[in-house]
Amino acid sequence: MNEKFKWDINVKNSEDIIKKIESNFNIKFPEKYIQAVTQHDGGMLKVRDKIGLWKTAIINIENWHGKNAVVALLSYDNNSNIENTKVIKFYNVFKDSLPEPKIIIPFAIDGAGNLFFFDYRKNINEPSIVFLDHETAYTEEDFTEEEIEQKTLNELLNDNLYYVCDSFDELLNMITPCE
Repeated sequence: MNEKFKWDINVKNSEDIIKKIESNFNIKFPEKYIQAVTQHDGGMLKVRDKIGLWKTAIINIENWHGKNAVVALLSYDNNSNIENTKVIKFYNVFKDSLPEPKIIIPFAIDGAGNLFFFDYRKNINEPSIVFLDHETAYTEEDFTEEEIEQKTLNELLNDNLYYVCDSFDELLNMITPCE
């Protein structure tokens, strides 16, 4: 990985549980993500500032009122049962807020409970990254009949997501130090 950034913890994780989750959703996680989560399970990104000190890394999220978010990998807790992983637990909490939940999978969280997702809708081989603000995430029950008549449910749920970038590699290149 790039010397510009590091993960704050070095907790090893089995690739077997990652493969089980990939199989469950019929997707393939990006290779750099797999490398990160098998070596730094639950780790938060750190980046060097202008004078070389390690600082918490942030990502700018366009059009989101919060502007910036930290990135901490969701932990697999070195567990062999996928239902006990934070990836599946957060997926189950927020799947009703996602336009196509079977191909939008959480992988990281910020410090406030908001989530980063791999979004496979446009490219099943190279997911883009989207962000969900947990405080403004709507589900079908939150919409009126009139709203659903004006837009499809998927269009309404898509408004829950903020586009971040086209790939996990690009996400890693977007980090800046929190000042």
